[in-house]
Amino acid sequence: MDILAISQTVFYIAAALAVIILGALFLAAAYYLISIARHIKKISKNIGQISEDTKKGLEKTIENLSALPFISFFFKKASDKRDAHQKGRK
Repeated sequence: MDILAISQTVFYIAAALAVIILGALFLAAAYYLISIARHIKKISKNIGQISEDTKKGLEKTIENLSALPFISFFFKKASDKRDAHQKGRK
């Protein structure tokens, strides 16, 4: 009967250690997941800013190219073409 009490005590100690170890592993995994989420947020913010800068740069380049007489025909805005077309009909 004494062996059953010892084995029950060993089982409780082993179960408690397993719960503690699993809890520590869960906390470590949660910490790394939060860290990864923060990095992804920073990366997406940087990508958004870069795409906005690129968009502005492309608009500026198109404006500069549209100022050239030879190339201005290809880069005219659609509203300018419609206005010119409507002015020609009057």
